[in-house]
Amino acid sequence: MTRRRTLGELASEIGLTLAPEAAGVAVTDVVDDSRRVVPGALFVAVRGARHDGLAFLDEAVAGGAAAAVCAASAAAALPAYPIPILPVPEPRVALARLAAAFHGHPTRALRTLGVTGTDGKTTTCHLAAHLLGCERCAVVGTVENDRRGLSPLTTPPAPTIQRVAAAALADGKEWLILEASSAGLAQRRLDAVAFDAAVFTNLGVDHHPLHGGRRGLLEAKLTLFRGLPPEAVAFLNGDDPTANEVAAVCRCPVVRYGLGVGNDVRAGAVRLALDASRWTLCLGGERLPVTLPMPGEHNVRNALAAAALAGHAGLDPQEIARRLGTAPSIAGRAEAYETPAGARVIVDFAHTPEALSEMLRTLRPHARRLIVVFGCTGDGDREKRMRMAEVAGRWANRAILTSDNPKDEDPREIIASMAPRVAAGEGKTLVTTVVDRREAIRAAVAAAGSGDIVLVAGKGHERVQIVGGHREPHSDAAVLVSEGWARPVPCGRQRPPSAC
Repeated sequence: MTRRRTLGELASEIGLTLAPEAAGVAVTDVVDDSRRVVPGALFVAVRGARHDGLAFLDEAVAGGAAAAVCAASAAAALPAYPIPILPVPEPRVALARLAAAFHGHPTRALRTLGVTGTDGKTTTCHLAAHLLGCERCAVVGTVENDRRGLSPLTTPPAPTIQRVAAAALADGKEWLILEASSAGLAQRRLDAVAFDAAVFTNLGVDHHPLHGGRRGLLEAKLTLFRGLPPEAVAFLNGDDPTANEVAAVCRCPVVRYGLGVGNDVRAGAVRLALDASRWTLCLGGERLPVTLPMPGEHNVRNALAAAALAGHAGLDPQEIARRLGTAPSIAGRAEAYETPAGARVIVDFAHTPEALSEMLRTLRPHARRLIVVFGCTGDGDREKRMRMAEVAGRWANRAILTSDNPKDEDPREIIASMAPRVAAGEGKTLVTTVVDRREAIRAAVAAAGSGDIVLVAGKGHERVQIVGGHREPHSDAAVLVSEGWARPVPCGRQRPPSAC
């Protein structure tokens, strides 16, 4: 759909009144990346972690930008440009509002859900869409962004979110379901999204350095809940001690879900198996049996969050229980493979201490030997690395430490810092280091026999390895299959992939 707005219309959304000659300028898009500038685009110069958008203003003008927005503090020092330059206090806030206005504020017409937390966002989003009906929902998050060929960010830039929302509305969708990362919230990408509901899954250590510690991380999450209007609803993991802090900032009704007896929506009599969990769903005064085709207690909580939302949306509890039993598989989340030797290989996105612990604890009772292949990103988060190492040292019989998006750090140094902590664990874990991730997976598969389980953790659905400034092709699942080291479990034991 081709959209056009005048610069004056958009400027009014950020509190600016323009002279007539500038107000009448036609705008064809709102972008914050000079490489995406098309003739007539409004370019918003945002300062990022590495680059300042102002450094690309000349490039944007050369590409046909009709106008630009920049920080007021920098505007006075700019040379003369042949296009209007709009100064604002905070370009990120302006970007969110301008993108929403350009696309006609689509989230106001959609029923919009934001899901935030350290772990479980993707699974909760896809389960919610499955319960509500994928034909009624558009999902924005790690897996769907990858499928659409969008930014690898969990929460994409504001222009992308608003563009996807507008397309969903045009396609007749009723729901927009968003993964709301702490970085996305802190960087104001979701400022102009009109949320009707929000889910809080948990709070772990991931991204602490980005936010300056736990409090900063929590404050980023709380942004979502502080912004909920009184008529919205917040769904909180009542088993997480942080839930009380989240509830304290809400102006809207709060629904708690979890395994504890004090929760509004809960699971009872939980029995965990390798491929599924069986439990009783307590919802709306009913107690209903559920067989969820996903392993782990963490996925029971993810399912409860989705069930709480679906129940609030008016879906019959019996239908919710039935649909949970047909939940689709999600790329990179507990994907199962088998080796010629009869070992099971699980590919999972578990890239935080909490997620890795959940997966290893889930697999441990079902494995003759449990082997884990994992690493940690080169983002400087030392606490996260040590905690992941401790988790592996507690639960795994053997750990193969390898690369996982080392970025600008030497992967050998990351691995070397983690290996002693794994070896010192209470599980007396055998530790091997293999820098090349493909070779690490090969070594794990070669060492695994019948009854053993290999967990390849950390990358899940991802199809690249970030080394320095380069994105090198890599997929854990593709490596297993293409090298003939493992094959997907037989069709009778597989579920169809998510279509949301």
